[in-house]
Amino acid sequence: MIRRIAPGWVLLLVGMLYLSGAAAPVLADEASDQYNYAVGLYKQQRWNFSSEAFQKFVEKWPQHEKIEAAELYLGLSLVKEQKYDAARAQLRPFAEKYPQSKYLPMRSINWQNAVTF
Repeated sequence: MIRRIAPGWVLLLVGMLYLSGAAAPVLADEASDQYNYAVGLYKQQRWNFSSEAFQKFVEKWPQHEKIEAAELYLGLSLVKEQKYDAARAQLRPFAEKYPQSKYLPMRSINWQNAVTF
């Protein structure tokens, strides 16, 4: 008798968890996925792909909390690709937009004039 009741209780418990949302998977948002994908490409030194991925992120999610890092990574990816004009066009505004950025190694430098490749 206990064997017949136990599977019923298990099914009832699983059903209640599913309906309550406890069993629903938690998915990351698309913006975070795109940022992490771009960072992964950068770490793999796949510069052309990382610059494209960061460009997409910057254009699609300009208000995201990771935008500052993404804009810098975009510029650095372009440097690694030896696309110096595009890198300069990305990094100069970055330094002006984020003068106190934790990503700028020496915040006291006049970066507008210092970014020369």
